[in-house]
Amino acid sequence: MTADGKVLLILNDASEARTISDRLAAEGLQCFSAHDGITGLALVTEQKPDVVVCSRSLPKMNGLEVCRLIKRNHKLKHVALLIVLDEGDDGSIVSSLEVGANDYLLRPLHLAELTAAVRSHFKNRTSITRLKDDNKELATILEIAEMLTSTLNSCDLFYIIVHKVAEALAVDQCSLIRIEPGSRRGHVEASMDPDDADRPEVVLADLPEVSRCLEANKMLYVEDARRDPELARAHHADELLSVLAVPLQLRQSTAHRIVFRMARRGEPLTYREIKFCQIATTVAANALENAYLFESLEIAHATLTDVAKRDPLTQIYNRGHLFERLEAEFGRSLRKRTPLACLLLDVDHFKRINDELGHQAGDAVLVGLGRVLKEAVRGHDFVGRYGGEEFMAVLPETDAQGALMVAERIRSELRRVRYEGIDDRQVTVSVGVSVLDPETEGPAGVAGLVAAADEALYAAKHGGRDRVVVQEKALPVPATGND
Repeated sequence: MTADGKVLLILNDASEARTISDRLAAEGLQCFSAHDGITGLALVTEQKPDVVVCSRSLPKMNGLEVCRLIKRNHKLKHVALLIVLDEGDDGSIVSSLEVGANDYLLRPLHLAELTAAVRSHFKNRTSITRLKDDNKELATILEIAEMLTSTLNSCDLFYIIVHKVAEALAVDQCSLIRIEPGSRRGHVEASMDPDDADRPEVVLADLPEVSRCLEANKMLYVEDARRDPELARAHHADELLSVLAVPLQLRQSTAHRIVFRMARRGEPLTYREIKFCQIATTVAANALENAYLFESLEIAHATLTDVAKRDPLTQIYNRGHLFERLEAEFGRSLRKRTPLACLLLDVDHFKRINDELGHQAGDAVLVGLGRVLKEAVRGHDFVGRYGGEEFMAVLPETDAQGALMVAERIRSELRRVRYEGIDDRQVTVSVGVSVLDPETEGPAGVAGLVAAADEALYAAKHGGRDRVVVQEKALPVPATGND
């Protein structure tokens, strides 16, 4: 029986009450006594005992009425009631049970029998309390599991596990710490402390419990950090501080480790609370693995999607994605009534470079041209390889004059570039430009816009190369000399 258990004796025999009180006190219980119903009922409300031993026959208010009033008070429903019946009063057994008594005893009372009855009800009460605690902890674990399965974002998972455990156990510190391999530093991924919202860096020398649990790869619990010199120094422990560190056991290989850390001052963590944390972190580890898997699949999908959009040699957009983007921009230009420019570029005498210097030199030219082209346009413009040695640049919200300026800048820049493997040979490009102007008659659809740029490129080629032509009007530029 617990040392802080309370028993109230409401007996009409004062001598009997003293004898029973002495016996129960020897059992480690705290006893109170009353000798009439009204005083006894007042003591029940005041002391809130665990067990009441009550005579059926009492002055001022009989025992059955006392029991009935106790059971009607929802704050006293936990109280176990033992009715004491006088010898030959067997007929009152049913009445006693009907008013809510948990058990009955017949006079003459036997101390061993009474003590056993009290002990039994304390045991039942402890079992019920434990069952309630189990149900509460199970409900919390289920709530955590439900919340964890509602997201596949690892940051959300970190936040949920920290705040739900901290709320359930009323601790002073609770956090999840990520440690990179081979490092003596880490980052706070989630914490109950608002000051840690920016994921501050931590040094493991300041958290020896984290280092120890990682080295042993198992849970570490220190009931009182004051008794551990290393922890006492690290945490400036001048009062009881219990510390728990649990490594999250992730089955899938990751480049980092996650440690759940918790601390409480003034009162040590109980065995039940430690087990609760172990279960919670196991659930969290499973959810975190799913989140990591999902995030890795998302990254892989994004990578594959990006690869599918790019030309394998130049790493700028390929023809297929160029036309997808061009279709979208064409439609947007029509809706917003804004111009749209299309530039087609072709390397002059590219076959001669391949024939005389080899395909590796030709590839170097294409790669360099793609890089310069990408750097020469604005952030919302886009470029790609149209095919062979032809490239395309699409310039949203750009009229003919603006497109001409961009095209001339690209042409001029490319004349100055030197490419690996072709000595000092100068490489030039011809550029054809077409522009969609929604306010006037323009090319019919994307195909018409590209066809107009192709015709302008043809005109630039046949007009002497190394020049820009806007639609069907040639704007000659000297093929030699400095720009």
